[in-house]
Amino acid sequence: MLTTRHFTTHPKTRSIPWRGVTLVEAVIAISILSVMMTAIISTMIASSKFTRLNSNAVMAKNIAQGFFEMMSNDAFASVNGTNYVQGTTRVPATIYLDHNGGITCTVSFQFVGFGTVKSGSSGTTLNVSDASSTWQTNEWVGSKVYLVSGTGVGQWKNITANTTAAGTLSLTLDSAFSTTPDNTTRYMINNGKTVRVTTKWSYMGKNYSQTVGSLVTRYRTNDELGF
Repeated sequence: MLTTRHFTTHPKTRSIPWRGVTLVEAVIAISILSVMMTAIISTMIASSKFTRLNSNAVMAKNIAQGFFEMMSNDAFASVNGTNYVQGTTRVPATIYLDHNGGITCTVSFQFVGFGTVKSGSSGTTLNVSDASSTWQTNEWVGSKVYLVSGTGVGQWKNITANTTAAGTLSLTLDSAFSTTPDNTTRYMINNGKTVRVTTKWSYMGKNYSQTVGSLVTRYRTNDELGF
């Protein structure tokens, strides 16, 4: 019996010669990698800066809140622009926004919304001198003005408008006082002293500032006013 054998022929495998990377290809690859790394590093730096800016803003607000807490526990008469100045007993000369980063800040205080009634007030117009020489247009609309000492003490009215010019500050009221105040009368808007704390600092060559406001209320009617 004859046996048939089948032979399968395989094509001869040829090895592909290794081709090196040309100088041009290497330069292109390095350039692409450099661009990618630059973009990644830039993103990381921007993210870090944004995080730091937010952290600084939060710390500035916390510093202001700390002073508001101090004022609420201080004698009401002592809450003024004489006692709250940086470099005095209540406000240290050096205040750190970021102690680890060595970032310091300056802090300033503005006291507004209280003072003396001027002569010539009548009807629904109350002419005043304020702890601050200027106001913003109608910033007190919706607030209440209280007469806290002198002629007409104990009365209050709603404020519907206010002027802004220094030396001619006045409030427009929703109705006239039953007893007209005079220049012996002291007033407070919202029965307290509005305090604005402005914190300023520098970071990476740029200057930043943030202002936070709060009302320091006269809790006890027998507290000295201090103005």
